[in-house]
Amino acid sequence: VGEIGPVPGVPPNVTDHAVRLLLAAAQRALDVGAINQAQRHATRALELGPNDPLVARELLLLRAEAYTERRDATPARIDAEAALAAALIADDRRHEGRARRLIGTLEQRTGNLEAARVELGTSVELFRELGDNIELATSLRERGFVEVFGGSLSDAEWLLGEAEGLTEELGDRRGRAWVRQHQAWVSFLSGDLETAEERLELAADEFEELGDGVGAGWANGLLAYIRFFQRRFADAELLATRVRAEALELGDTWAPAMMDSLLASIRLWSGRFTEAEELSRRALHAFRELGDRFGMVQAFAPRVRSLIALGRTNDAERAIEETTALGETY
Repeated sequence: VGEIGPVPGVPPNVTDHAVRLLLAAAQRALDVGAINQAQRHATRALELGPNDPLVARELLLLRAEAYTERRDATPARIDAEAALAAALIADDRRHEGRARRLIGTLEQRTGNLEAARVELGTSVELFRELGDNIELATSLRERGFVEVFGGSLSDAEWLLGEAEGLTEELGDRRGRAWVRQHQAWVSFLSGDLETAEERLELAADEFEELGDGVGAGWANGLLAYIRFFQRRFADAELLATRVRAEALELGDTWAPAMMDSLLASIRLWSGRFTEAEELSRRALHAFRELGDRFGMVQAFAPRVRSLIALGRTNDAERAIEETTALGETY
């Protein structure tokens, strides 16, 4: 219709209809963890030129979320900031809260925890004022996750506890599963592997019932790390290999790199130093391409040890220096 004009038998509002169908498809794709499909659907809809500004903002936020899940920070930030600017002009506080949540998540992943606290804190306040408990629970969950990396585990537990209560009241199974996954991080970093394991198994079961591949990958990926710390190397490797393969199918590049890092640790403590060095190098390369400093530090841990074990002391020294610099900046 855009190229040749009105066509007999084709409704004049076919573009609006197509945009709304693509929007629904993008949302569904995100719900099941099909990140690349979500990004493609949202892009197609935006290229059609939505007439409704609210729909255009929704599409920008969906695409920003897909980019965020893919760890593609630059386009994610462009879309989130465009949606935020449009929401402020329209005085759309709901979309403002969602945009600020995405920007806060991106800040957390780049190590700017103060900026993340500000953006996510504002998102929490907006949804609390709006009485939108579904979005409030999500923002509380992400705000709590900042404290997981910021080291304030008691604050993280408190924030995640409020999010858990809201998801229970709302009967939001997906939201509750994500809260449990985040709570498992708190338990894991506190050294309580038993509680972390319980939370992850509940979360993984919930995600799998809902068909959420990304959620299941996150839960099983952390469970693989717990199996490693329990010295159950065979179980850890089985989980890590499965999570890696499933993540690749969904178009996720971050999770496979994290699993490579774990597999490198398993090889290291099994005395297979050459394989550990190769796997850690592959993980490091992937994290460098993603610009993920947190992931790079995780990959350097087994890499440094494997280089030392192989007698490559000069390479190990350089890796130690880079790890220290990354840790300080992050």
